[in-house]
Amino acid sequence: MKPYPRMKESGVEWIGKIPEHWEVTRLKRIQSKEPRSFVDGNWIEAPFITDKGIRLIQTGNIGIGEYKEKGFRFISEETFKKLNCNEIFPDDVLICRLAEPVGRACLAPKLKSKMITSVDVAILKPSKNIEPKFVVYFLTNSKYFDWLNSVSRGSTRQRISRSMLGDIDFILPSLSEQKQICSFLKKEISKIDFDLEKNKKLSKLLDEKRASTINHAIIRGLKPSAKMENSGITWIGKIPKHWEIKKLKMISVITKLTGFEYTSFWKTEDEGEILAIRGENIGFNELDKGNMEKISKKLSDKLSRSKLFKGDIVFPCTGSIGNAAIILEDNKYHINQNVAKISSKIIDPNFLVFVLLSNIVKFQATSANTSGIQPVVLIKNIRQFLIPIPPKDEQKEIAEYLAKKMVEFDNTNLILKNKIQKLTELRQSIITSTVTGQIDVRETIV
Repeated sequence: MKPYPRMKESGVEWIGKIPEHWEVTRLKRIQSKEPRSFVDGNWIEAPFITDKGIRLIQTGNIGIGEYKEKGFRFISEETFKKLNCNEIFPDDVLICRLAEPVGRACLAPKLKSKMITSVDVAILKPSKNIEPKFVVYFLTNSKYFDWLNSVSRGSTRQRISRSMLGDIDFILPSLSEQKQICSFLKKEISKIDFDLEKNKKLSKLLDEKRASTINHAIIRGLKPSAKMENSGITWIGKIPKHWEIKKLKMISVITKLTGFEYTSFWKTEDEGEILAIRGENIGFNELDKGNMEKISKKLSDKLSRSKLFKGDIVFPCTGSIGNAAIILEDNKYHINQNVAKISSKIIDPNFLVFVLLSNIVKFQATSANTSGIQPVVLIKNIRQFLIPIPPKDEQKEIAEYLAKKMVEFDNTNLILKNKIQKLTELRQSIITSTVTGQIDVRETIV
């Protein structure tokens, strides 16, 4: 792509130079002259939510440049009139005022029902000389996101007010050029999105293959000639005849901090020597060491029940249930109150961690879930998990086999993730360069 022949300073630091014939305005100045053309959505409290009626578009429906169809909620016509709601229409621009990222936008969808949106979404109805899709593309460019991220505020969650949104600088080509840009981006982005979707599907298939490999090894073993018999448990099925099924509490010690212990003794410190593992730090047999809490060694010694040693396994009780990780170092980590510590001298921990990552444990954890908000499994239920137990030598063989296979899966998945990242960056780069006037696409449109 070639640049525009003549450029000028936009006067806006985060935008830089723009084509000479483009204008700089403010977002609020491109709204229609009709009433309620730049307003917030409505505050809809839980008692007003119904199963049918007028569709409520929420913040989760606002993707980066695209609408996401999920979370079906409605209000009645009576509520709509009572609250004097702001109706939205197809091709209205919906801008989310919450992270993440703050300021993302999409066009209102073409649904069969009447629509409103929630209070944290701003509704912009552009004037007739503005192409709505161009507005969305502009509100998807990386320069805009970087700048908005630096100025948005909120102690616990980024948020931007509608008045601040309205004062955002907006670059304005002519209507015909806006349409040319949208036509170009639609064509280019669709090609990138096709490749993105293909690689995401391959990554998902790889995850399914990884899960299948684990499940087969920890239920059927590695010896095709082994005689099989029914385990007596429908969701486990047949296992090798010489294996056993035992409850997790029979082969390990399972520990968790009580709420009293946590609130009475736990105190995080910026300079603490011991890292405290939370559920969100536990991945697929790995620890995410970023954003871990810290406690002092002195406090660590007092809370001996939650201290972790080499060979212990950590299992989230809240949130990311289904993950697990083995500890590789002594006296470096503790669990917090939402993590179970599983220790065993009876079973090979390198085998046990794969059992805890398998679908048979995920099934049991899901069945034992005690919360509708986010998954929660109680320690008493974890102790009841049924675990297939091969002889010690087979445990070691299976653990070594699966560790090797996981490296192969991880290497392949890393290649796919790199492709996805590069395609995502290319997508963003094309949008940013086009809507900020860094490349001239007018002659590419037929």
